[in-house]
Amino acid sequence: MINQPAPGLEVAFFDAGSQLDLASLEIVLDDLDLTATCTVCSARATCPSPTLAEGPHLFSASLRDTTGNLATASFAFDLLLGDGEHRLTLPVLADTYLRDGSPNQNQGTEDLLRIRSSGKNRALVRFDLGGVAELVDTLESATLELFIANNGNNWGTNGRTVDVHALGAEWSEPGATWNCAADANPVNSQPDCSPLWNGGNFDTEPTDTITITNGLSGWVQLDVTADVLGALAGDPHHGWLLKKTFENQNGLVEFSSKEGAPGQAPRLVLTFEGGEPPDTEPPAPVDPQAVQVSAPIEGAVVV
Repeated sequence: MINQPAPGLEVAFFDAGSQLDLASLEIVLDDLDLTATCTVCSARATCPSPTLAEGPHLFSASLRDTTGNLATASFAFDLLLGDGEHRLTLPVLADTYLRDGSPNQNQGTEDLLRIRSSGKNRALVRFDLGGVAELVDTLESATLELFIANNGNNWGTNGRTVDVHALGAEWSEPGATWNCAADANPVNSQPDCSPLWNGGNFDTEPTDTITITNGLSGWVQLDVTADVLGALAGDPHHGWLLKKTFENQNGLVEFSSKEGAPGQAPRLVLTFEGGEPPDTEPPAPVDPQAVQVSAPIEGAVVV
């Protein structure tokens, strides 16, 4: 969102079989409860927005029906103000890691991305670049940032290198294994795919390299500007694979995944000169549950 410091805020909802308890509606922008300022009717609520600063924001809502079912939804957006340089942080869309020692096992639900002490474990990450091309006039930098959750401190006297490579094939978080980009049945210990990708289909030349040393902790950065520039120009983009340069040498590092500790998931930081804003309206939910909340709220979950 560009140059809209007080955007219009609206929540739409409907009764899918049980009566809604409108008194239970809660609408929050960042940490500010807007519920009392909203105009609520039977199918929607509209709320005035305070003046927002540039940066990331979170709009969320919750609503119960009269039987107590709860629907919650949220919509995250970045606000960019004025001309000149902007900074945008994209959350990771999918991440997992591959294990040569368990070549038909998927790790997509784990809270870490492991690069193994000795042997072949490789991490995969992917981000949604849809709409970014419309947002960016001139890309100045694209930085992949990963948080070290565990360092094995076995990287030798001078450390050893880890490379990031552009992936050349589509893959799925719940289906990626060492053998398959998207195993159709990852629980049967068989490679259910064709062709096999044998540890990942990726560019042989790394996009960037970092040195992991004993004691290194916190965030590490890799320059992936060249790959993002290609994606913005229309090249296929499937994310990145990370592996040790010399996989037969010692060196264990575990990065946090999106299932890990809050605030430590992989992220892609773009610095750019702004262009036209993309369409930021999310799709309305389609799951016919008892209570639903829709645009601009996305991802409704009934609990």
